[in-house]
Amino acid sequence: MTSILICIIVELQIRAHEIQNRMYVCLCKGITDKHIRDAVDAGAGSFREVRRQLELASQCGKCGSLARDIYDSYLNSYDENLCYAAA
Repeated sequence: MTSILICIIVELQIRAHEIQNRMYVCLCKGITDKHIRDAVDAGAGSFREVRRQLELASQCGKCGSLARDIYDSYLNSYDENLCYAAA
């Protein structure tokens, strides 16, 4: 019983940490850095696709360069040993 409670508490702490560490990139649309990473994980093959899916930089445009930096940084953080090509 104690180990289950500890696991639940640890999981809640991890989730709270993830929520607190989100950064708003686009205030016009309420888009966070996590939304950008999730779009990449869901298969967006280019920054243009991420912009299209999330409607990034479609209002005032001030988020465009920061969003691009987050996109590039996230792509560079992938471990190439875990990636493979499918035909």
